[in-house]
Amino acid sequence: MVSVNAELSELIQDDRLECADWLARLPMAYSEADRELLTTAWDTARRGYGDERRPSGERYFTHALSVASILAELRLDAHTIAAALQHDLPALKRYDHEACVRAFGADVAGLLQGLARMEVIRELHERPGTPPEQQAEALRKMILAMARDIRVVFITLAERLDDMRTLKNRPEEEQRRIARETQDLYAPLANRLGIWQLKWELEDLSFRYCEPETYKRIARLLAERRVDRENYIADVK
Repeated sequence: MVSVNAELSELIQDDRLECADWLARLPMAYSEADRELLTTAWDTARRGYGDERRPSGERYFTHALSVASILAELRLDAHTIAAALQHDLPALKRYDHEACVRAFGADVAGLLQGLARMEVIRELHERPGTPPEQQAEALRKMILAMARDIRVVFITLAERLDDMRTLKNRPEEEQRRIARETQDLYAPLANRLGIWQLKWELEDLSFRYCEPETYKRIARLLAERRVDRENYIADVK
């Protein structure tokens, strides 16, 4: 699992969390220039999202912080984190490209443009007429081709991981659709890129919603053998 510090994970839910506190709990020590960039991105995101909430009930700003924190755990650069904080603003029509270039530079603005292009993938995934396996493979290739900067794919995968972590708050039919899409497209993409931390958690969460009874049965069997495994490890030590 991509671990987000437990204390930070709780603080992310709190409106009172300040950017300096968030930065202090990230695993990387960013330079002063990077901290200024991330503080500006934080303020821009806070104003842009306001108190608006996503279909899951999660605040857009909370979601952005979660995505940015996942990427920080993966040791991504400050420009990627800044783009992650603002990644939903274009979809909400609260984004001005020229203003973004002036405030953050062409690199961050380019990442946000790349993320906007990725939105077409979700529409293509459900296009009928192609076998699911061929469709998913074609889409994976299309994502890599469309992403001129591979960091766009990292942000997309981190966003999907947070979607999966909050999926329980959505209707059951939507849970299955998103989980199947994640299983067919996003988890294999993470695997292809060698991002194992994202890959296995995306697979695990997808399985939980696609095959809930089987998932519960396996989880129960693993829990029953946990003591045996711990005793065995203790003996080996």
